[in-house]
Amino acid sequence: MVEVLSSSTQIGKKCILFRWNVEWSPSWLGQRRFDFVVETCYMLASSFKRVVEVDGKQHFVDWTPIQPEHRGLMEERAIDISKMQAALTHGVPIIRLRAFDIKRATLEALLHWLVDALGRAMPPFPNGKIPILLPNQPDYHKMHNSMPRTLAAHVCFITPIF
Repeated sequence: MVEVLSSSTQIGKKCILFRWNVEWSPSWLGQRRFDFVVETCYMLASSFKRVVEVDGKQHFVDWTPIQPEHRGLMEERAIDISKMQAALTHGVPIIRLRAFDIKRATLEALLHWLVDALGRAMPPFPNGKIPILLPNQPDYHKMHNSMPRTLAAHVCFITPIF
């Protein structure tokens, strides 16, 4: 795991430390990995993790007719679903966004969106459910519709970057 950003801020008498790390592979995920993990530490005593997954086109388009060596869309979805289920089982909220949107966004817009999403992924959670935050976009509605009901019940659609 590579730490890409670490910052701290003081709110009242509490010191909050934010750590962004690339490629988090917790033991409970097996050979898989998450793109990013954001850890928030309160007063350096307790911490809370959130996963950020960046989805390329392969998460929404089946490439196998064009490039048979790639995993198919159904295999990508199955991997996404198993990773999301594992994260929820271990109390870790998930934030997903499209790589395409990151490339198009200004840094300011991207940071504003991420800060908003990270704030929504902090306890206490609405209805006591650990959230899966998805941009309110057709690609993510299709992903949501392909999820098992138990997983889909955790989805919260949020305003996309654009």
